[in-house]
Amino acid sequence: MIFYFTGTGNSLYAASFLRSQDEALVDIADACKEGRYHYSLRDGERLGFVFPTYCYTLADYIIDFLRRIEIDGVSYTFGVMTCGGGMGGAGACLGKVLGEKGIDLSYLAQVVMTDNTVFYWDLDDTDEITVTQRKADETLAEIKRAIEDKKTCRIKGGIAEPFYRLMYHSLNKTKAFRVTDACLHCGKCARECPSSAIEMKDGLPNWTKSRCVKCSACINRCPTRAIQYGKKTESRRRYTNPILRSK
Repeated sequence: MIFYFTGTGNSLYAASFLRSQDEALVDIADACKEGRYHYSLRDGERLGFVFPTYCYTLADYIIDFLRRIEIDGVSYTFGVMTCGGGMGGAGACLGKVLGEKGIDLSYLAQVVMTDNTVFYWDLDDTDEITVTQRKADETLAEIKRAIEDKKTCRIKGGIAEPFYRLMYHSLNKTKAFRVTDACLHCGKCARECPSSAIEMKDGLPNWTKSRCVKCSACINRCPTRAIQYGKKTESRRRYTNPILRSK
């Protein structure tokens, strides 16, 4: 069983790549909306978590879910962090939260995928995305072999994790979100927000700071590029993993 959280599709892609043929994928956004927090594993079934990193740590929304879930029959647990450069303290954060529940994180790895952080800089062009995706597939193939063999490793990166938590909270602001006249009032942003942080009011999206994780799903997946963040995103590229483009 693999739990995943995704905004623009990278972690869903990674989780789908890593799953075995009969392995369940659990979208934690759906699980939270439906109040599903209790799970049971089959005898010998592995437990996996595939999450994106935010400011080199995990989003509060993900941590809250991890602290709520109850999982029976855990034997081997792995974590895979998707990131634009490196996972920083996200893996250590995952190990710490799982440890609080008596779950040992046996294996941890990171996979660099196309960056979606349009809030802060321009995103890759098509050629760069192709190269990054090819390298990501190679990394994921290595990780898949490792977890199939149930390899273990030492979890590192915990020293700076408190600093990353502070940085995450300092940058996790919603005030700079704005909507242009290109908005179709379609509500897609609200429907696809994985943390249910967007509410439509008079046909326009409004962001709830306490729930928003800055996953960038709204700004990257808006069909008319009507959602902006600050003054610089209008000229920047957008990114959505192909696994979500049909949705």
